[in-house]
Amino acid sequence: MRDYKIVASEPYCCVTAILESILLKHGYVFNQVMIADYFGLTVPVDEYAQLSKTFKNLKVSDDIREYGLHLDANGFNTFFSENNIALRETFIKASELSELNFESVLDAIPCDSDVIFFFDYGYLYKETRNIGVGHDGVYLSKSKDELHYLDPGPRRLGVNSVKIEDMLFAIKAAYAGGGISVITKNSYYG
Repeated sequence: MRDYKIVASEPYCCVTAILESILLKHGYVFNQVMIADYFGLTVPVDEYAQLSKTFKNLKVSDDIREYGLHLDANGFNTFFSENNIALRETFIKASELSELNFESVLDAIPCDSDVIFFFDYGYLYKETRNIGVGHDGVYLSKSKDELHYLDPGPRRLGVNSVKIEDMLFAIKAAYAGGGISVITKNSYYG
């Protein structure tokens, strides 16, 4: 099983909290607020005033599907490059995953690589009011028909177990950016 320090997410920072955990595993110290300010966060209009005390790079929206951090086509790679982090991200889109290949894809990823699932939280946990809420977690292991992942919270902070097919369908249900990020050591940096 992969091992990570649990980093509890600040509001709308599930992606940056998971990235902080991964960076710590590789010996890099960047806190989630610094990472969020690099990429920018989208927050609810009515929370902007409070959150602007913590974050510098904020946008607002009334659409729950837009909250949080949304990566562009370069994903984390520009951040890694600009901060001399010897890691590289490869993104596998939800449309490239199926019931036939999902487990094989996970099995093919080397143990020293990191895997982030991007999924629809409400869909995964069958919470109608949260369908459309994007979330993420880092893959730890799988056994039989379950996979175990680290959730940055706030509600399910820590190690969680879900059915493999439920995670696949939650990835496919994600409004924007559903898929898997595979983070590997970049040999370019030595």
